[in-house]
Amino acid sequence: MLHAGLIGVLTYGLASIFAIAGMGAAGVLIPNYMTLGIAVQLALILGLMQNVGELTVATALNHKKKLIEWKKVAIVGGAAIFLVPLGYLTHQMVSQIIVLATFEGFLIYALYNMSKKPKATRKTAGIISLIIFGAIQGYLGGFIGMDAAPIALLAYASLYTDSKKVSANTAASALIVSSEALILYYLGMRMRNGNMGSGLTDMAIVAIAGILGGITGVALMHKISKTKVKLIIQIILVVAIVEILVKIITTAHI
Repeated sequence: MLHAGLIGVLTYGLASIFAIAGMGAAGVLIPNYMTLGIAVQLALILGLMQNVGELTVATALNHKKKLIEWKKVAIVGGAAIFLVPLGYLTHQMVSQIIVLATFEGFLIYALYNMSKKPKATRKTAGIISLIIFGAIQGYLGGFIGMDAAPIALLAYASLYTDSKKVSANTAASALIVSSEALILYYLGMRMRNGNMGSGLTDMAIVAIAGILGGITGVALMHKISKTKVKLIIQIILVVAIVEILVKIITTAHI
């Protein structure tokens, strides 16, 4: 009971914060799940399950507020769909350090981009650029078992000066990547291990906690100022940069 309570509280808290920025909390939750004694593969699935719960409700609420431009999401998410399986298939064959280092570079650039003073007029990005961003997000999401949301963040930051629109559209694209990655990782684990046993209970807990966290985070995002939303995005990017750096160092010493 204590184990389930810790997972639920931890998931809800982090999902609430990350939902404000339109990102899934899997990247931070996965190592915490492992600290609680959960195996690596199950921790990945739990992180993705949380993402799906959190980002589904976030996307629904953002849609009601008319913050999402579905044509743009279709371009970024459509490109991502085709690359998630490739990322999943190569995650054990390609050096993780190379991919993580590449992701780190994108995170740093995303932080730089979100820290710049916005132009007074709306920025534009071509369809080709959006497709490229989507493809990169899909591949990295499949490879590392997360949503790779900062890549989508870059795409939408090149379109909108409104940080709430950036957050909302990022969440919609991250939901697409997380959903497909969850299916692939779940099926892969079932093929290797068969019955997941208590893992199903943990999945239900993180899904519910993710949904509740998504409701809380998006409600806050809609109420606070655009400047504060942007600041929260920047803080989360800094956390992600540190986290990926630690993963690079850890992987290098294995």
